Amino acid sequence: MTRSFIIICTLHIFFFSIAYSVYGQTEKLNEKIENAENCKGDFDTCLKLYEDALNLAKSEKDTSIISSLYYKKGRFLISKGEYQEAKICLNNGIAFAEKIQSNSLALIFSALGTCDFMLGDMESSMKQYIKAAEHQQNTKDWANLSYSYINISAALYNLKNYEESLKYLFEAEALSKKVDLDNQGTIQGNIALHFYELKDYDSTIIWSKKALETGKENDEIIAKILGNYCISAAFLKTGEVDSGIKHARLAINEAKEYDFKHYLGEAYSIYAQLLLEKNNINDAKNAIENAINIQKELSNYLGLTQAYKVAGDIYHGLGDFPQSNLYYQNYIQMYDSFLKEDVSTKVAELNKKYKAEERERKLLQQELRSEQFKNLFIASLAIALILIIIFISFRRRQKMKFLVQEKTHESNKLQAWIKGESAERNRVSKELHDGVASLIGAAKMHLETSLYLENEKKENQIKKVIQILTDTHQDIRSVAHDLMPIAIQNQGLWLAIKNYASLCLEEKETVIEIDNALYEIKGNPLKELTLYRIIQEVIQNIIKHANADKVQFKCIKKNSLIEIHIIDNGIGYDYLNENSFGIKGLKDKVQYLNATINLVANPNKGSDLYIVIPVNSLYYLT
Repeated sequence: MTRSFIIICTLHIFFFSIAYSVYGQTEKLNEKIENAENCKGDFDTCLKLYEDALNLAKSEKDTSIISSLYYKKGRFLISKGEYQEAKICLNNGIAFAEKIQSNSLALIFSALGTCDFMLGDMESSMKQYIKAAEHQQNTKDWANLSYSYINISAALYNLKNYEESLKYLFEAEALSKKVDLDNQGTIQGNIALHFYELKDYDSTIIWSKKALETGKENDEIIAKILGNYCISAAFLKTGEVDSGIKHARLAINEAKEYDFKHYLGEAYSIYAQLLLEKNNINDAKNAIENAINIQKELSNYLGLTQAYKVAGDIYHGLGDFPQSNLYYQNYIQMYDSFLKEDVSTKVAELNKKYKAEERERKLLQQELRSEQFKNLFIASLAIALILIIIFISFRRRQKMKFLVQEKTHESNKLQAWIKGESAERNRVSKELHDGVASLIGAAKMHLETSLYLENEKKENQIKKVIQILTDTHQDIRSVAHDLMPIAIQNQGLWLAIKNYASLCLEEKETVIEIDNALYEIKGNPLKELTLYRIIQEVIQNIIKHANADKVQFKCIKKNSLIEIHIIDNGIGYDYLNENSFGIKGLKDKVQYLNATINLVANPNKGSDLYIVIPVNSLYYLT
């Protein structure tokens, strides 16, 4: 029975695999391959078409096409039962497939496994299937790997290693579910068959029913045939003969309808045994003769061996002891030696062909070696390409190194700016502590002592408190404007700058002009705060150091630039003093905005400060 499974699994791999690309083939070669694959003539005619296509492919020295054609020719020989000749053909294809690690390599190994299987060499068959599975696993070809596991299981089954065989079947079922193949019912039927061989008939019936259910859902014909076959065999062992006959007939009818002769021979064999149990000897004889004829036609020597034993039992029941003895002798002879009817003859006939193929193979190997020089040239080109890639990679690393250095520089600038902000916060904290806090403390003390004073003195005390609170309010306003005013958020940067300049310079003769176009600019908050700090520091320097009584403050927008012009009539001061921390912080802020600053200052003649900022620098962080 398992011989049938292996043929079906191999055919699944044939038709499931992706068709090989044949770039560069001539139209004539395409035509020859198509004619060979679609050949409806006799064996010799079709074989010649494959050989013609192969010879033409060899003349074109297309290794991938040659390996593919060896595989296809081998597949054709397998379909005709020419297993020895198919092995020779497939072995020739391995040299080409291994050279280019073609996808056909796994298929060739699988086909070789089928040849060994059909010739009864289960050990060799299993080794070939394992090679196919390893290749499919490396290429993550999960679908065909599932079928290879089934094939390995079939070889182990015939070696009577049922436990190990079951492991591969469970792996195959898991893969089948993973890639959603349509062979899950067939696998379940095989699992049922294994439990039958292990004499676990309850599990056989369970898995047979699963196979029938899955086969019905997915329209798997093989699953239904196999499920009916296995459950009928289990019923034969459990004594449920009528149920067994029913399922055996279903298996026979389905196998006939779809021309699955491998299954048909096995189903007839089990059907004959069930009829024998029912004492329906004549029908049993007809059934077993059908089984024997089918197994002979297919050269299924395993199935034929079992059929001979059943035939011996049936003819013994008929009282035809000579015929029964003949079948028993056939059974014993085949079981002991496992020789095929005409294997020796076929080997002798193919010996000459094998030597010819060997000579041809040697010639092809010489041709392959001549191509090594071409491969050396290709390797040289590859090395050159690798060197180019290494050079490009080196350049990229250098560029990355430069970018890292640039980012480090920017980070250092940002840290300097942060230090400036920290110093500003410390200054504000000191002003709050020394000024505002002390004034509030004084106001609190005066209010507390006023509680115990006479009315006239109390009124004077309260007036002092009001004056202290007025001074405190003025100090808090000054401190608040030194920080980022809420006006930047509520009214915008330029109105905040205008209000700050007006407040700080209110005691001086001041002209403040801000271009209306600037009020429309809304920049990045951090950039706006930086510009605000620059203006703040310039105005504080004028107040603290310039001793000026007249100030002109102008901000205009020209094209893509913002120009800030601040002129005073004071004693002058030096913005370029590198030793001043405040001046260094101011320069860092100007650089952070990608701006330029220019100061013209003459002692006792005032100063003229000019700052130019790109508009875009207010929008983006750098």
